[in-house]
Amino acid sequence: MIAMLATAGCEKKQRFVQKPESMSPTIEPEEVVVADMQAYNRAEPQRWDAVVMKAPPPYEDLWIKRVVGLPGEVIDFADGRVNVDGQPIVPPPHLSKVEYQAPMSVPGTPRPLIYPFKIPAGSYFILGDNPPKSNDSRFWGALPKTNIIGRVKDK
Repeated sequence: MIAMLATAGCEKKQRFVQKPESMSPTIEPEEVVVADMQAYNRAEPQRWDAVVMKAPPPYEDLWIKRVVGLPGEVIDFADGRVNVDGQPIVPPPHLSKVEYQAPMSVPGTPRPLIYPFKIPAGSYFILGDNPPKSNDSRFWGALPKTNIIGRVKDK
């Protein structure tokens, strides 16, 4: 969950406080970040963008996560890496030590997806930078673009 602090002087940028550890160490809990809330009015989300998103049901919060898979791609996991369309993707240097694993089924949590997973048109595969602490697309599937509401600056 993130909490909006204040508008940062203009309509298109807002400041947020990161609450959980799902994006640590890139964004630490309680760290204030600035997001461009109109970034995706003029462009599509890109792989590795950190985004402000409306959480999927049943959640009602705004979260910060990272775009990893794009519409139409097939996502799978192997050896701590994300594979897209059968090939491992190379993360940016600041994420090189993150190990993404397909989640195991845990009682009381959403049932994980079956992999390989094809991302529907108009949707994105969203992951946290701290996979063991992240509730993300590995559990609930692709996120519609309409849920992506801003791009976090410089993360």
